[in-house]
Amino acid sequence: MNFRRLLMVAVLLFSGASFAQQNCAYTFTWTKPSSFSFCVTSYGPIGMIQSPIGTNHLDPVNPVEGFAWFISDSSGGQASGAQIPGLNDTTAGVPTFSEPKGTGTLPLIATYPGWGFQETINASPAQRTIINFKITDCGFGCAWEGAFSMAANPELDGNSANNFGSSA
Repeated sequence: MNFRRLLMVAVLLFSGASFAQQNCAYTFTWTKPSSFSFCVTSYGPIGMIQSPIGTNHLDPVNPVEGFAWFISDSSGGQASGAQIPGLNDTTAGVPTFSEPKGTGTLPLIATYPGWGFQETINASPAQRTIINFKITDCGFGCAWEGAFSMAANPELDGNSANNFGSSA
């Protein structure tokens, strides 16, 4: 079974379990031109998405969103893990956050020291899009290879039935 399938099986099996209550460390809200809000947890992944505001697209009790990796470098080093707090997996730990345009503004940058990951969180409210991810260079003469996957358990219609394209 490849890594992506294994990750999705884990998300589906464990997403119903409430391992950890998510806390929003940074919340961003727009009321115009579209009603859209999201927050970022202290571990870096998204902890809440609402559009319109009040309609949750992640489980409000235990949101499952994050990323997983299995990488190796040209010198023989390997690393694997996941940063999915809703599944109680926070291998990368708590990132360092910066807000280069000032407090409460985007982009919000989460840097995971020692891992080479940088998550630049930005949004386009009109398109209701969030996030940009960057894996930094491992240095001169070094090359990364492997798998990097994003994971989420969305409630696309704002309910756990996930009736895609439905108004139910």
